[in-house]
Amino acid sequence: MQKFLYAIGLVILLAGFVYHPSTIEVHERVQIYNLPSVGDQIKKGRIAARLSQKALADAVGLSLYNVQTIEKGKAVPTRDIMLKIQQLLKIEIVLDV
Repeated sequence: MQKFLYAIGLVILLAGFVYHPSTIEVHERVQIYNLPSVGDQIKKGRIAARLSQKALADAVGLSLYNVQTIEKGKAVPTRDIMLKIQQLLKIEIVLDV
């Protein structure tokens, strides 16, 4: 019970944080839900839509490198880019807290 309350407290604290590389380690340890990462969701949607990484990059105004780093989980797209990707791939990206 104490561990659960500690995890809930960390989730509440993290909710106020802006995504920043220095918070990644804490964020990954506190993951309560087993949701696929943003990059995994985008990759699955891209493959289901039968698009190459280059085609996705061109369609949403990113470089190939940017799409590759997003799919690997090394970067997170901006809100505007995420909306473009969702519309293009006809998917809903679920964010974990």
